[in-house]
Amino acid sequence: MNNLATASHYLAATHTSGHGSATAGVVGIVAGAVALMVALLLMWERPNTLRTQAVLMVIAGAGIAGLGHKVLAQVSATVSAFLGSWTTSVLGASVPWILALGLLLLFVLHMDPKRGRPRKWTPWVGLLVPVAWVMIPWATLVAQTTGARA
Repeated sequence: MNNLATASHYLAATHTSGHGSATAGVVGIVAGAVALMVALLLMWERPNTLRTQAVLMVIAGAGIAGLGHKVLAQVSATVSAFLGSWTTSVLGASVPWILALGLLLLFVLHMDPKRGRPRKWTPWVGLLVPVAWVMIPWATLVAQTTGARA
């Protein structure tokens, strides 16, 4: 296999390379949909359960990331092509990395059991964390660190 596998393929498990099955992908998507419905119900009925809502939204985000991983990767590649060189020269990292790390840091700080306090919008950040991680060009990172071609 000449091309490098990306992390998004493993999240989706519906790719055709033989590493996963369509059933696993469907189960992940269904689990994400159920988690999203339960989180939305909790937001409506029990607005004070922010930590539970946030964890359920992370599960829902993983389902969304698994469902649309190819589209998200294409959007990320387009944004990186447009802004990548500028943000890399100015900030030292490309747009998908900044977005993913920023969302993850914000989510972890809000979910910290000792010092963190979830806000009303913390569950929505939790929904975006897995989606942002799928958008990172993992194959490019592996190629740069190993000297291989992507």
